[in-house]
Amino acid sequence: MMTCRRQYLDGQLERVDPEVVVLMGAAAVRQMLGESGRMAELHGQVHRRDGRVYLVTYHPAAGMRFPHPGEAIRRDFDVLAQLMDARGARPPRGTRVALRGSTKSSMNVDPR
Repeated sequence: MMTCRRQYLDGQLERVDPEVVVLMGAAAVRQMLGESGRMAELHGQVHRRDGRVYLVTYHPAAGMRFPHPGEAIRRDFDVLAQLMDARGARPPRGTRVALRGSTKSSMNVDPR
């Protein structure tokens, strides 16, 4: 069943035409790839469909609450960096984003 929001998202993907899409959380994976399962098994997977690359990772809220998903998100974003480098993609000028975490279960984004 296609929802109104899915139609909107499909329209946005068509307009923006990204090479890489990051799916954050099980709901996104289910909607976009039609797959279900435990995120512990799905995260880090790269799927190629319809001319796009999809990278699966945990929802950010999981990374902020629990240590394992936070560490996994960092590793998954390393995979994202490799995917982007392979395509010659660069972040917009003046943009610097660094993931940093403490020994606790937090994950923060440094907007510098």
